[in-house]
Amino acid sequence: IGTYNGAIEKGAITDCQPCLAGYLCTVEGVGDINQYACPVGHYCLLNALDPTPVLKEPIEIQEELLQPQIV
Repeated sequence: IGTYNGAIEKGAITDCQPCLAGYLCTVEGVGDINQYACPVGHYCLLNALDPTPVLKEPIEIQEELLQPQIV
């Protein structure tokens, strides 16, 4: 768990690689990492075991910062 092995005929645990960023390897026996993309609305770091939710609400921009400044 947390790793994958995309190599053909290599089944040893030492042949496994850390799960790539953008993917979530939460089961044993991951071969084709493309089937384990990080869920929508989340991001997954290298070797992630849990997806991290992205910011749910947009950051509010202060209205005065959008106004042109007269100097």
